[in-house]
Amino acid sequence: MVTGKRRAGIRTDADAVSDADAVSDVYAKTVTDGVNDGAADSARSIHATGPRVHALTLTAQRDRARSARCSHLDVRETLGIHQQPLTLTFALRKFALCALLLNTWPIPVQGVLVSHLLARLANRSADRPFIAILGVLLALTAVTAFVVIGTPRLSASMTIDDLPAQTVLDDIGLRIPRASGSQGSIIVSAPEGRRLDGGSEAAALIDGISRLTATGVVVDRGAAAREHDQEIRDRVAEQIRAREGEIFAKADEHVRAREPQIRAQVRSTLGPTAPAGQVDAAVASALDQARETARTAAVKGATDQALTTARAQAETLTSGPRPAGQPFVVDGKPVPGVRLSYDGRTAMIPVLLTGQLADLPADTPETILDAVSEAVTPNGLTAYLSQSLAPSEPPLGGGEVLGIGVALLVLLLTLGSIVAAGLPIAIAVAGVALGVGTAVGLSPWIAMTTSTPALGLMIGLAVGIDYSLLVVHKHRRLILDRGLSAREAIPLAVGTAGSAVVFAGGTVVIAVLGLLVLRIGFVTTMALTAAATVSIAVGLTVLVLPALLALVGERIVPQRARRAAHRVTAHADGEGTVGRRWIRGVTARPWVTAGAVTVLLALLAIPAASLRLGMPSGATAQPGTPQRLAYDAVADGFGAGATGPLLVSVTSTGTPAPDDIEGWLQTVADLDDVANVQLVGATEDRTFILLGVTPATGPSDPQTEILVHQLREHVRLDGVTSVGVTGWTALNLDLSASLAADVPIYVGIVVALSVVILVIAFRSVLVPVVATGGFLLSIAATMGLAVLVFSDGRFTELARLDRPGPILSFLPIMVTGILYGLAMDYQVFLTSAVREHRAHGATQAAAVDLGFQHASRVVVAAATIMVAVFGGFVLSHDPTIIQFGFALSSGILLDAFLVRMVLMPAVLHALGDRCWGLPAWLDRLLPRVDIEGASLEAGSAHPDPGVPGHEPAVPSAQPAESLH
Repeated sequence: MVTGKRRAGIRTDADAVSDADAVSDVYAKTVTDGVNDGAADSARSIHATGPRVHALTLTAQRDRARSARCSHLDVRETLGIHQQPLTLTFALRKFALCALLLNTWPIPVQGVLVSHLLARLANRSADRPFIAILGVLLALTAVTAFVVIGTPRLSASMTIDDLPAQTVLDDIGLRIPRASGSQGSIIVSAPEGRRLDGGSEAAALIDGISRLTATGVVVDRGAAAREHDQEIRDRVAEQIRAREGEIFAKADEHVRAREPQIRAQVRSTLGPTAPAGQVDAAVASALDQARETARTAAVKGATDQALTTARAQAETLTSGPRPAGQPFVVDGKPVPGVRLSYDGRTAMIPVLLTGQLADLPADTPETILDAVSEAVTPNGLTAYLSQSLAPSEPPLGGGEVLGIGVALLVLLLTLGSIVAAGLPIAIAVAGVALGVGTAVGLSPWIAMTTSTPALGLMIGLAVGIDYSLLVVHKHRRLILDRGLSAREAIPLAVGTAGSAVVFAGGTVVIAVLGLLVLRIGFVTTMALTAAATVSIAVGLTVLVLPALLALVGERIVPQRARRAAHRVTAHADGEGTVGRRWIRGVTARPWVTAGAVTVLLALLAIPAASLRLGMPSGATAQPGTPQRLAYDAVADGFGAGATGPLLVSVTSTGTPAPDDIEGWLQTVADLDDVANVQLVGATEDRTFILLGVTPATGPSDPQTEILVHQLREHVRLDGVTSVGVTGWTALNLDLSASLAADVPIYVGIVVALSVVILVIAFRSVLVPVVATGGFLLSIAATMGLAVLVFSDGRFTELARLDRPGPILSFLPIMVTGILYGLAMDYQVFLTSAVREHRAHGATQAAAVDLGFQHASRVVVAAATIMVAVFGGFVLSHDPTIIQFGFALSSGILLDAFLVRMVLMPAVLHALGDRCWGLPAWLDRLLPRVDIEGASLEAGSAHPDPGVPGHEPAVPSAQPAESLH
């Protein structure tokens, strides 16, 4: 009969001696049998028996070795191995046994260390709850001060170094620094029935343009136009000086032809009696004066004619053969660069900043928009910024609050009390504040997009609530099922469920940090922010949540819940009948169920074959937003291509003449899908020229992408050595192409990582393969749903959009990494429960049934919370966050409820014990882990290390990993 001390996990010296003697006897008998059978057979015999035959003896030896803190040599001395004769037979057996010891002795060293460490940390936190809480408050204060003191700087642009478009942009910055600034436009619209080219409207628009140039961050196009005109004058003057002799000769010839007339006029003036000498002198003077006048007039006439020709040619070059709209004319003179729609209601003011938007003050977009708005708004006009100059705003719209509300409701239903439900919310909010706040505080020094903090908020809320839920749920079950006090249950809950949290959080962190191999700046920032937020959520769950549980005390479980727990039968395992009905329906015909899920996911994945990646634009923004209004105004007035013009660089072998440049413009204009092309800049020697190309289609249209490739690869211009394409549209197209090429690489990394981690976790080959295959199906189905909703015009209203568009170029990679970590969380929780029941002697079918009943309730709650939190972000106004929220929520829905809770139980039931098969050689190579701290839980009914009155528990001698 086992005594109370032994049941509590306390080992005595007498027990240790007794167990060591038993192991020695068994070993001695094995050696004797081996000598009789022969060395070779005995070696094979020991190797073949493996962990199954020697499980009881080796686990007993393991416990003794751990409690005595022995080395491997000490273990062998304890067993008396050194006393055996050194024969070949003995050497082989000794080698085999040592190999077996080296393989099995650490079972489950990693898991035991983690679970026991977490239990001890939880004890310390529970003993000093105010210290842990004060530490969090101090950290929050420091982060808040960090954000307030600094100036957060978020950008809407996403770039990758070494992209073709980025390389061209860098080259432009070196050759024409003034043209290397960010470019865009300000759109001014008048109400129905009014025009901008007359009266107070025109005056307001002129005032707005003058205010715009006065900001100091916008290149003054008027001054640039005057400078350009002066350059034309200087060039013409130089040409006239070169032709001065020819011009004078023609003027002199004209005067000589008039000499008789001049002589007659002189004689008439002096009279017929005037001396001949006086007449000749007067005629000579008159001829000199006529020649001077003729020469001046000839120079002026030639200059005016040359200026008229040069200005007309410059206008042709800078406007292009097919300019959209009409010039904006005031007092008979066109305002440089400003175009007016044919109906007169929309004006597009080109804006060239003095530098790249990322290098200018963070409030630059607001500054230039306010400058124009202050002038035009009092006249009933409205000003908008184009997409490339749009201000960077956190893409949050309040939907996240709704998601938290749904999560709180689910927590109430799952945990049964407001106190218990509030703890996961508090942990999640604190984790998000620390993680996202730190990221935003670092934004002045690290390039960060507006989507980065929103993504961190999305992931931080979801995993923070989920991870805390697992621990709180375990804590309550220990109180209800085992009758532990709230204080006694804290270390065991954190040591067991907390171990799963650490594993799941580590999986998410590894998955998102895998994105760093892509070496994409903004993706790296997103990955680091997400990894840091998840790590903080894990840390708060295992370090601060115990302090909150200690403060809450027995209120974590209301009395009505305690009374209800006594009425629950042991067969139901404290769960309702819904879980039993579900799992029995799933496993009634397991192969049919698995096949149905596979077919359904495959059908949902079919639209993913037409996946088209791109970047968000005003075209797909929600109706009524400034981005959408600006896009529609430009598209209606000047064509869709005007919303995303291309910048083409042309490098020539020499100095081209204006006629050569005009020929290049015409060649480009003759290309399909080109609306217009114009000269926008050049170096002084004109060997490097910039052309502005307006596509006939919008930035996200496939034809625009074809045009970019055509300009780069197929355009041939006389005297030109290279042609480059850049601009906001080209940068986004290159970014999408680069990310699309990286998707297979990253998916391959995730698949390999998934198989390796799950093989180590469950010591099985089939389970990881099926789990990973199910994950790939759910990812493909998620992308298929995203295509249906965002790229298929029939379903866009589901996302509150009215136009189809491309899928975010970085969405597949980011969603794959995030969903992988979250899917493995549910996989570990469900499969561990099944494996635990199998390890305790249940049949495979019963283990699947009981394990699912045990884990399904918390997995359903956790998945529902994830779906609610991610789904809340679909209510955002930002297209990027809408797509992320939809993809993550639908991905969790498919993976958790179809793959983890239908496909996996069906396959585990159908395969039976074969699903736990593992080759012996692989079994010896793999490390052993105890993900859920089973050794800690099984070692003692009250494993409360460090609590007065309780001894530390000794790890269980029969972990789940012995199931082979």
